Amino acid sequence: MTTLPVYDAVQSQIIQPENITLKYHMTQYTGKALKDNEPTVKIGDKVPVKNKDYKVQYQNNTNAGNALVIVTGKGAYKGKAVQDFMIEPKSGEEWTIKKSLDKTFNGKLQKPAVSGVKAGSKKLVKNRDFTVSYSNNFHAGTVTKTVKIQ
Repeated sequence: MTTLPVYDAVQSQIIQPENITLKYHMTQYTGKALKDNEPTVKIGDKVPVKNKDYKVQYQNNTNAGNALVIVTGKGAYKGKAVQDFMIEPKSGEEWTIKKSLDKTFNGKLQKPAVSGVKAGSKKLVKNRDFTVSYSNNFHAGTVTKTVKIQ
């Protein structure tokens, strides 16, 4: 079951993802919580005022990986919109992936587990920070596993 919010407001006062532009979509790891990716909010020709018409929150904005900027309407403005940006590992920090165990051909499609994906010392989460795709994974031989950092 999915819950959808219903707002008693005119469309020009509902904050949606397409109303938000971030200062940047990718930045370098600094070791500190990044709160400088200030969103610009514009709904049609209206420019709501931060802390009066909306508030800004950040999540996962310290370590390398996918970070979030959350804009929530206040007062006459309603809605909540999320935009993401990537924090790249610091220079010299590498992405690492734990080696998968060998599998024996059994006539079925093979999808070896991906674990131990890290940016430096931060463990990354599948389908949030990275995705996995496979090829050559039906017949006996070497499976190609592609891990894409988001």
